[in-house]
Amino acid sequence: MNELHKAYQALGLEPGALFDTIKRRYRRLALVWHPDRMSSADAKREAEEELKKINNMFEKLKKHFENEHTSGPSCCCKPAAAGPPPNNSQNTNANQNTGPNASSGPTEAERKRQEEEATRKRTEERQRQAAEAEAAQRAAEAAQRAQQKHQAAEDAIKSESERKEEALRWKCSLAVGVTFIALIGYCWVGCAARDVVHWTGKRWDEFQSQFKPKQESPSAPPSYAPEEPSQQTEPYIPPYERFPGGNPTLWRQFHEEQEQRRKSEEERQRQQDIYFAKLQVDRAQKAIEHCNHDIAQMELKLTDSYLSEFEKNKIREMRDFQQHNLEAAHEELRSAQDKLNSLDNRWPFCPPQPPPTS
Repeated sequence: MNELHKAYQALGLEPGALFDTIKRRYRRLALVWHPDRMSSADAKREAEEELKKINNMFEKLKKHFENEHTSGPSCCCKPAAAGPPPNNSQNTNANQNTGPNASSGPTEAERKRQEEEATRKRTEERQRQAAEAEAAQRAAEAAQRAQQKHQAAEDAIKSESERKEEALRWKCSLAVGVTFIALIGYCWVGCAARDVVHWTGKRWDEFQSQFKPKQESPSAPPSYAPEEPSQQTEPYIPPYERFPGGNPTLWRQFHEEQEQRRKSEEERQRQQDIYFAKLQVDRAQKAIEHCNHDIAQMELKLTDSYLSEFEKNKIREMRDFQQHNLEAAHEELRSAQDKLNSLDNRWPFCPPQPPPTS
């Protein structure tokens, strides 16, 4: 087996294959063993070595086909060149010795050579199949290792994302808990402070009442009978709600003024709403009159025999549009009258008045 046959065997081809077949086989193997397709460093190193071997074998075959290749079975790339050349002298002697019996079948040397050629071909085929199986096994192992590494990376990324999500959930829960506890503490402190102020105010009032002199009439004799409770007693006002100055009368007057101011504001707002409702009624009535007038004019135009059908269709469209506006104006008038009736029972006997100025 010469170097060319070894190159054929490395590429997984039979000796004597054409150069186009060799190129197709080389491209396929180069694609399979390209280092960029491997994930690990060991697989890339093996792929580089295998690709280098394939490139060397292809260069040998390419150089042979460019410079030394000859057509015919005598070329060193053909399968016949694998064994030793036949001995012409022995064949001649064998032919001379056999005589007319030579035409009856192949000689012993030819049968031996044929058997050797068949054995060599079977051996090369087994070697080629073994090489292909080994290459496929290496590629499968490399792909499996790459898949395992990819799966491991995905698992690591997934576990890291789950860990971060769990940490974020714990942080959010802790923040909510701390906020809730802070709010409860703030409310408790506020209630406690209010109770303390209230209790202190009551104690201070009781302490001051002990030093106030009792007012008795100078002309009336001292009476030791128990005093009847006064019929007009002032309501108790908590200290934190008392009017400045401590006078309940001023406190009541202040609240009465507030109530009177609120009522006057409500009356002013009601008068203003009545004014705008009357304006809405007036606007709706004018819109109804305008729509009725336009509809009557359009009906009158439709009776004209000199108008074309196109113009009549346009007039009908405008009439339908005015009918829609008339219905909307009636609806607005009804809503405005209902609103006005709810605001002022004297309607419709009072004319619209301007709103009161604040």
